[in-house]
Amino acid sequence: MTSLATIPPRTSICLDCRTALVDGEACDGGKKHRVTSLATHAGRQKLLDEVWGPANVRRQLKRATRSGGGGAIGGSILDGCGSGADCSGCDVPSGGGEILGAILVIIVGAIVVIVLGWLVMKLVAYIREKMNRPKPFGALAEGPKMRGRGVRGKVVAAQRSDSPIDDEPCVAYALEYRAKRVVSGAVMLRDAATRGFDVVTTEGRKVRVPAGRIRLDGRPSKIGGSDARMNAAAHVGAIDAQLDTNLTQNDPTEDPFPWDEVVQTVLAPGDEVEVLGDLAPTADPEAASAYRESASLLVPVGVPRLVKISG
Repeated sequence: MTSLATIPPRTSICLDCRTALVDGEACDGGKKHRVTSLATHAGRQKLLDEVWGPANVRRQLKRATRSGGGGAIGGSILDGCGSGADCSGCDVPSGGGEILGAILVIIVGAIVVIVLGWLVMKLVAYIREKMNRPKPFGALAEGPKMRGRGVRGKVVAAQRSDSPIDDEPCVAYALEYRAKRVVSGAVMLRDAATRGFDVVTTEGRKVRVPAGRIRLDGRPSKIGGSDARMNAAAHVGAIDAQLDTNLTQNDPTEDPFPWDEVVQTVLAPGDEVEVLGDLAPTADPEAASAYRESASLLVPVGVPRLVKISG
C-alpha cells in the first residue's frame, strides 16, 4: 500500500444517529438525518437541545438538581415522650438492677432508632438524587442498515494501532459512547475510521478501503481501565473542541456527549470481513507499470461499510 494518510478530523455530528462527521459532510444514515457543526456555538446548541432539551428545560433541570425534589418526609422518627406527651408507660421500675436493665434497654433502643433513622435518610437522599439527576436523550436513529450481500475477504495491512483509546493492534475501529441514564436510546456518539487498508477477496480481487470515515459492524467489546477511559475522554474532547470539563462538572446539561461506557469493534490484519455496497473498479497505482492498464482494484462507493465476520 501507499504511505498511510491521516484520518480527517470530525467536527460535525448527526443529530439523529449521533455519528461524528467531517466538516461539511452529509450523514450517510439517510436523507432525513440532520447534521450540525460542533465548531460553532449555534450548531453545538442544537445538539444540546437534542440531548437535554431546549434552554428553558435545561434551566429547570439545573434548578431541580440544586434544590432537590420530592416532598418532605412525614413525621419525625424520634417523636415520642416529650413535653405534653402521655408518658404513662415510661415509669421506671423500682430496684437498682431493674433500673439499670431498663436504662440499658432504652439506650439500645435509642441507638437502633437513630441508626435506622440515619439509614432511611440516606436512602431517601439517594433516591431523590437519582430522580433529580438530569437524564440525557440518546440517538433516535441507527446508522445505515448493514444488510445485503457483499464480497468476503481478509484484511491485508501492516500491523499498527489506529484506535484512539487503546493500543490494541488494529487498522480500523468503531466506537460507541453510551449513557446508562437515558430516556430514549443509549448511544450518545458514534465514530469509526481508518488510515486505510486492503481486503483480498476470496476470488483474489483487491478492495482498497481508503483513509477516512467508515461503517464497521461486529461484536463490540466494552472498554475498561482508567487509561482507556482517559483516552476515550480525550477522543471526545478532540471531536468537541468547545467542551469545557470544568463547566460540565458543575452543570452536566452543558455536555453534549454524556457517557458512562464505551464499546469498541476493531479490525486487525488477517480478520475476515464482508464489504457491503457498490464497488467501483479503478487502476491500481501499485501495480507494475507493464500491467497497470489491465490491473485493477475495487474501491467502495461512498462511505465504506464492512461487517467483521471473524478475527
